[in-house]
Amino acid sequence: MLSRARLHALLYRLGAERGFCLPPTTRAAILDDPPSTPDALTDAILRGEGFDPEHTERRIRRMVSELVDAAFEEAHDDALRAYALEEHERLTDVTSPDDAATSADSRRRR
Repeated sequence: MLSRARLHALLYRLGAERGFCLPPTTRAAILDDPPSTPDALTDAILRGEGFDPEHTERRIRRMVSELVDAAFEEAHDDALRAYALEEHERLTDVTSPDDAATSADSRRRR
């Protein structure tokens, strides 16, 4: 799923780069309750522009889906990077058993 900021940026790009400028009410509805898959979001955008998603020319659908798919891929990549960073931090915060034993020995000697 896309964050509100990423979704807002996507809708801006669709308007600026591809000419898909959604009416304010449609834009607000998508931002408030975004579809969770690329295909569903593409369909919602097409409907907002007055197209029937089932009967839209492939070329037109592709104009929207290319940017939608890219936004979902970026969001997925960001999530993977965040997870990898969390795991790295978690693993580097754990002391090795040898370090823990050395620390315990030094406390007993005091």
